Amino acid sequence: MLPTTIKIGAVPFAVNTDDHEQSNWGHIDYTTQTIKIASRLAPHSAAQTLMHEIIHGIEVHFEGNSGEHDESKIQRLGNAILLVLIDNPDLCRMIETLRPV
Repeated sequence: MLPTTIKIGAVPFAVNTDDHEQSNWGHIDYTTQTIKIASRLAPHSAAQTLMHEIIHGIEVHFEGNSGEHDESKIQRLGNAILLVLIDNPDLCRMIETLRPV
């Protein structure tokens, strides 16, 4: 199940599934602060797509929007981070303890 909100830097993004995402699996909109994930995706593909869009958000938020995106690099990095998190539940639990109360 996808989270309803993802915070990138100081910006909260609403996460929604979208029946109209036909050509893309997902899209991040910086103006409306939304991340849309195609509703037709299986759970693992939806998670990969969400991570991909989060990396786009990190790139724009922390590096500025140069208009240049290396989709292949973003895809590889997103998949790698997702696998590290899936394969290391103790890491996820440790990260959870770092959240301010």
